[in-house]
Amino acid sequence: MSRTLFACLLLPLSLFSGVILVSCGSNPVDAVSNKIIAGESRAVVVSTVPPSGGTMVVNVQGDSLNGMELTVPSGAYSDARTFRISAAPIQSHQLGSNCNPVTPLITIENGGGYADEFMTLTIPISVPDNHFAMAFLFDDVTGEMEGLPLVESTSDHVKIFTANFAHSDITALKRRLASGSASSGPSRSRIFVSSIEKNLLEGANESTFRPGLDDWQFTNYGSYAAPDGHCAGQSLAAMWYHNKKRINGRLYGRYDNDGTRKTPTIWQDDVGGYKFCSVLQNDMEWNSLSRKLFSTVQSTIPDVITYYAASYSFLLLHRPQFIGIANDTAGHAVIGYAIGDGNIYVADPNYPGDVTRRIPYANGKFGTYFSGSNAAQTGVPFPVIRFFGESALIDYSTIESRWAEVASGEIGNGQFPEYTVKGMNDAGTFVPLTNGFTIKGNTLNFDISSTTSLKIATVFDESERVLPIIKEAVQLPQGMQRVGFYVTNRTNDWTGFTWVQVKVEGTDNPAPPPPTTGLSFNGEPYVIGLINYTLDSGLSLIFYPSFDVLTWFQIGVKPFVGVGAYTATRGDNYVAYFDTRGATPSFNYRTDEQHTAKVEITQFDDNFIVGKATGSMKDLVTLEVRTFTFVFRIER
Repeated sequence: MSRTLFACLLLPLSLFSGVILVSCGSNPVDAVSNKIIAGESRAVVVSTVPPSGGTMVVNVQGDSLNGMELTVPSGAYSDARTFRISAAPIQSHQLGSNCNPVTPLITIENGGGYADEFMTLTIPISVPDNHFAMAFLFDDVTGEMEGLPLVESTSDHVKIFTANFAHSDITALKRRLASGSASSGPSRSRIFVSSIEKNLLEGANESTFRPGLDDWQFTNYGSYAAPDGHCAGQSLAAMWYHNKKRINGRLYGRYDNDGTRKTPTIWQDDVGGYKFCSVLQNDMEWNSLSRKLFSTVQSTIPDVITYYAASYSFLLLHRPQFIGIANDTAGHAVIGYAIGDGNIYVADPNYPGDVTRRIPYANGKFGTYFSGSNAAQTGVPFPVIRFFGESALIDYSTIESRWAEVASGEIGNGQFPEYTVKGMNDAGTFVPLTNGFTIKGNTLNFDISSTTSLKIATVFDESERVLPIIKEAVQLPQGMQRVGFYVTNRTNDWTGFTWVQVKVEGTDNPAPPPPTTGLSFNGEPYVIGLINYTLDSGLSLIFYPSFDVLTWFQIGVKPFVGVGAYTATRGDNYVAYFDTRGATPSFNYRTDEQHTAKVEITQFDDNFIVGKATGSMKDLVTLEVRTFTFVFRIER
C-alpha cells in the first residue's frame, strides 16, 4: 500500500464561525430534544489524497488534536479525494451524565461515497483512570447518534475504522425519499469521543430492541440469490427498521405474507422481506467484508473493547448493534441488543424470536457462540466476536433505496429468476394460474415455467397445511380454494412463493390426509411435511415439520430393497438429524456420535415406499437423548 505523509499545520482559515447548535437524540423515533453547543470551528487539515492512498497527520504542538492521524489505503477511492477536517470545541451538552466528551466536535468532508477499503482515524485523547473511551458519530439534522467500530481504545487515543465520511448523505436520502425534496449541504461526518467509567459498562445495559418484536419472523435459510444464507442482510434490515421505521409499528410479523393475510406457520410466503434480506446480503458483499474485517482490521482487537463498545452503545443510545462472529473458515452476523449477567444478548437470524440467545463473557474473554451461516447448518462454533456498529461500514442509503423497491414490488428483480406457475385447463393445456382459475374435478395439475431450472417444492392449502404432491398434482375439496406454491431451484434454495385462488367444481370429496403423520418428539405428537429428492446413492426421504421447523431428518434408501425391517446408522451415512429450534446445537451424521434409526418398510414397489422410522439422538452438549418416530408414505 502506498502511503504519503502529510504534516499539516492548523490553517488560519475558519471553515465555520459563530456557535454550532447540534441536536442529538438517543431515540430516532422520539422528538429531538438533546443538544450540543459548540464554539467556533477551526480548520485542521485540508489535503488531497491520490488513489494510491495517503496519511494525514496533525502536527501542531499544544493543540488538543495534535497527533490525530487519518489513513486512506491504496484503492479506497478510484479518484483523488480532498479531505477537509475541522474541529469546534464542545462548550456544553444535554446528553446526560453518561456522555462525557473528551474531544472537540470533529467534522470530516471528502466528497461523499463509500470507500472500497477501510479508512482508519486515530484521535488523541486524555481520559481518567478506569474510563473507557469510544468515538461516536452523530447527525445534527435527525438527532441520530451511533458508535463507531474500534480498533484501539487506550488512555491517550482511540482508533476507529470506517468506509464512510458522508453520514449526512444518508440523512438527506431519507428526507428525499420521504418528501421528494433534494438534499442540500456538503457530504460530511461529525465525530466526537466520549468516556465513561468502566464499572458502568459491566452491569446490565440494554437497547429498545427485542427478539419477537423487532426481528424478522422468518428464519435464515438462504435463497436463490444468497444460497449460503443472508444473516448479515437480515440483521442489518431488522436494525435499520428498528432505528428508522419503528414509528410505523414493530417489525416481527408485520410483513408476514407481505402484510396481507398472515400465515404465521408458513415462512416461505414472506416474499418481500425475504428478498429484501437476500438482496442486502449481496449489496454488502458480506463474505468479502467479513473476511476483510476479521483477518485484517480487527484481527487482534481485545474482547474487552468489543464488550465495552456494545455496552456503552446500549447505555447511551439504547440502539441495537451489528455484531460479527467468526471462526477460521466462516462468518456470521447477529444483532446485539442487551448486556447482562456477563452475556451479550443477541437476536440471531437463525433463531427468530428467541430471547435466550447470548454470547458468554467472563474475565475479559468471550466464550464460544454456536450458530451457523444459515439455519440448516447450525451448531458451528464461533469463538471470534466483533463490534461493527451501524452505518460506518454499511451504506444505509442502499437500504433506504432497497426498501423503496420492496414497496414497489421490484425488490430482487435481476437477482431472482422470473417464473410462472401454471395449471392444466379443461383442454389439457397448461396455462398461467391466476385468481379464479377453475378445475372441473378435484385434481389440480400444475407446472412451472422459467428460463431457470425451478420446481414447486411444496403446496399449501388455505389452512396452511402441506398438501401431498402426486405426479405434479394435488387433490382439493370442492369450492373456492386458496392454494400456495413454494418455489425453489433444483438445489432447494428458496426462490419465491405464489398464492392463487382456485375454484374447484368437482364432487365434494375431502382431500386426502397429509402423507406424513405420526411423528413424536420426546413423546409429544407432531405433524410433519415431506419432500423427496434423489441422491447419487439412491432415493432419500427428507422430513420437514410443516409448522415451526422443529427437526430435519433424513434416511438414505439405498440399503432398502423391499418390505422388511432395517437399521440405518451414522456410520452408513443414512441418518441425519438436526434440531434447529435454538435450544440445543444441531446434530448430524458427520459427528462422532453413533446415531441409529430402525426403519420398518411395509410397502415397497415401483410407485410408493411406505413405512415407519424410529430412533434416538444424543445432544452433543447436554448428552440428553431425544427420541423420534416418523410414519411416511412417499411416491418414488
